[in-house]
Amino acid sequence: MKVVAIVAKYARPDGTREIGGVETYMSQLAGALRGNCEFFVYQAAAKAFEHQFENLTAVGHPVASCQALVNHVERHVLGAADVLLFSNEQHEAVSERQRSVAIQHGIYWDLPVAYYSTNALARRFGGAYKAFDNWRNLRRLRRHRNIVCVDYAYQTWLHSVTDFHSRERRLWVIPNHASAEFFELDSPPQDGSVSILFARRFMSFRGTRLFVSVAARLLAAHPLVRVTLSGDGPDCAAMQRILPPSERAKYCRVDHGEMPALMREHHIVVVPSLGSEGTSLSAIEGLAAGRAVVASAVGGLPNIILDGFNGLLVQPGDQQELYLALQSLVNSAELRNRLGQAGRATCGAQLGFRAWAGRWRAVIAQVAAT
Repeated sequence: MKVVAIVAKYARPDGTREIGGVETYMSQLAGALRGNCEFFVYQAAAKAFEHQFENLTAVGHPVASCQALVNHVERHVLGAADVLLFSNEQHEAVSERQRSVAIQHGIYWDLPVAYYSTNALARRFGGAYKAFDNWRNLRRLRRHRNIVCVDYAYQTWLHSVTDFHSRERRLWVIPNHASAEFFELDSPPQDGSVSILFARRFMSFRGTRLFVSVAARLLAAHPLVRVTLSGDGPDCAAMQRILPPSERAKYCRVDHGEMPALMREHHIVVVPSLGSEGTSLSAIEGLAAGRAVVASAVGGLPNIILDGFNGLLVQPGDQQELYLALQSLVNSAELRNRLGQAGRATCGAQLGFRAWAGRWRAVIAQVAAT
């Protein structure tokens, strides 16, 4: 059996892999299904290419649209028993294939309109535009017979606006996971310093400018605090204007496979997104590693973090609340350790790779049996 995933991007023409959450998800899913199927990712490309990666084959096909790519895959690649996978339910394509699954990575339309639309009318009529966006996402939903979502916020939204389960459609919730390397990490350095890690794409809706503003205050108030900002993206220049690189404020870019080594050196993980979150991989990895996690109470983050028990939740966009939460952790090793231990304990049973892979194998088996 083949599983063929439609992706916006995965491989570059030179054979290297793009860095991003969906790309990492596809790599991990291919590993989870190894031994059960052949796994391919197909993307539109200016010129045809085929590159072999661990557990999957990436194919670039010269077409002008996502729909043309889907048509090609259905006609020339998939057999009757194979499964078509949409790496994101936002793909502008339709398939009538029953053996197909779309992945929903988290609601994005909970953001302020200014963060996800450049349309002047949308920004002027924010509430009305959000209502329109709900309707548009319902239309996209109708393209898909089967959906896997990463958090219960999407499921709740879906139940509130449609009778999805009364139709011949299926929905599974499979939260994201942390790999075993994070569960095996020792305690961070105990030399009196406190290191804070922000590991996200440098996009403004991820709370980048909010965090660097807070980090600048923390560095000024606490000489032993250090921060690391790992990632890349269009907001990098603005971030560095607020918090210039220095010995105590390090900017870097690492592949996902290097994240356990980076996490090892840090005490606190911060996920200050303004919205558009599923079950954040950065937050789950912080929990699994036994680090104290501070996150915004948006999207699927409250599904995995109970405020004051296994992490701290703050209101999105509230600079003072984020500052006070981080300051409380900087000042108290006991609080950091207590939250970190609870985070690892609650993460272990349900948010590890084995549980995640088992859920996905069950979904693919059910879809393939239709």
